[in-house]
Amino acid sequence: MSELKHYVSKVLRLRLDKHGGELLFPLLTKNSSIRWADENQESIIFDAIGYGHKFDLEIFDAVLHKANDLGGEMYIASYEARQKGTRLGNGVPLDSIDGFIAYNYTNTSIGKGVLACGSYVAALLVHLGVCKYKETTTGRYIQVLDKYKLL
Repeated sequence: MSELKHYVSKVLRLRLDKHGGELLFPLLTKNSSIRWADENQESIIFDAIGYGHKFDLEIFDAVLHKANDLGGEMYIASYEARQKGTRLGNGVPLDSIDGFIAYNYTNTSIGKGVLACGSYVAALLVHLGVCKYKETTTGRYIQVLDKYKLL
């Protein structure tokens, strides 16, 4: 389904344009917002994370594809990323949202600290309607909705 390759970034771009460059979306316990990080409109910032951390739109497409590669689910390791002593590959799994972004997009090395961003990325993907939350005794996951599963 090649039309899904950049689906999330296209929807994000449309929603941000529709709302004047800023989009409010719900987290589990509060609301957050995103806005364009620069005039090129290729990356966003989460207000709750701060201006020092830009997220290229391609990251959201990549997370959706990685979740599909993992069978349609992906672990949210933000809790682990916030814990003292946890590191990429040691407490924060490489195939979690937080670990995947750290390793593939922020050039974080194995054994280094990780930005806890998975909850925000997951909430945005849920808000955009491509995933839903799944809670188990082992933690929180995103689960790709059937119509966005890649064949």
